[in-house]
Amino acid sequence: MNAEDTAVLAGAAFAMCEPDVSHAQLTVTVERGAWLAALGWARDELGCSFLGFLRGADEPDADPAAIMVVAHLHTPSGRHHLLLRTLVPAADPRLPTATGLFGGAHRHEREVHEMVGLSFTGHPHLDALPLRV
Repeated sequence: MNAEDTAVLAGAAFAMCEPDVSHAQLTVTVERGAWLAALGWARDELGCSFLGFLRGADEPDADPAAIMVVAHLHTPSGRHHLLLRTLVPAADPRLPTATGLFGGAHRHEREVHEMVGLSFTGHPHLDALPLRV
């Protein structure tokens, strides 16, 4: 990622974001309420049309305790890579679904729901993943 790309990404129309660049990787932290807008911006403005992964992890040391949700987005051409993250309060473990923006979010969100108990409001089929033995 060059300096121009970093400036464009870090200056993303999210006054509430916290950009961090390390090891040529941009990570942007947004408020929970800006989650879908930030995902849509990355897709529409940057061309980050591929959701590589979506993960959730308990953050017990956060004040208050929270769940960190991280999405890895990138362009198929490989020009942009972005880690987008948000903190969701453990006392209210809900985040709007990204399935309307990224088809691949469907299964990722089901996995996060099953692993850390985060509910994705509006998800079309938030059931447990099938167990294969």
